[in-house]
Amino acid sequence: MAKDCRTPKAELAVNAARTVWPTSQGRVYCMGAEGRSPSNNLIQGNCEIEGTILTTLFDSGATHSFISKDCVDRLKMKLTPLPFDLVVSTPAKVITVNTACLLCRVVVQEREFLVNLICLPLQSLEIILGMYWMSYHYVMLDCARKLVILPEPGVFKYLSANQLKASRNSGALDLSILASTEVMAEVKIEKILVA
Repeated sequence: MAKDCRTPKAELAVNAARTVWPTSQGRVYCMGAEGRSPSNNLIQGNCEIEGTILTTLFDSGATHSFISKDCVDRLKMKLTPLPFDLVVSTPAKVITVNTACLLCRVVVQEREFLVNLICLPLQSLEIILGMYWMSYHYVMLDCARKLVILPEPGVFKYLSANQLKASRNSGALDLSILASTEVMAEVKIEKILVA
């Protein structure tokens, strides 16, 4: 059993050579591979950057969001050096990257978002949108139907202030929202009795 497990191979930085810099950890579970068709288990779609439709993976296993180096070159996007090296663990190897396209305007399902895309040598994908982006925008993934669900504008603010509970009873979907308020009385030091 243990002999079948592979330890990811370490690889040198792929973006820019640096001396000693701070590092941070990242993770991506699917980078694609040349010559193989994408898995049916992945939630893929399209997004648009600068008028170009790009193949996108919505990866709940990825921490950060990534863009392929080829895509950056093709769209002539501005690369910004990061103030740290990001060590990205992939299924095949560990890669150190340190450049990104910051505050990119990305259109997903006809809605515009800003996202920081870290440059990564992707092969059959152009964009990976990871958990930091999805959790910030309250994106839900429907794994059974392979759907990306974006909340209506304004809904996510309400859901973040309240708890939402959903259950299925007799085939019907029941929703209940549990809101809580906390009342704190203002106590002045002069009103505290001392014995």
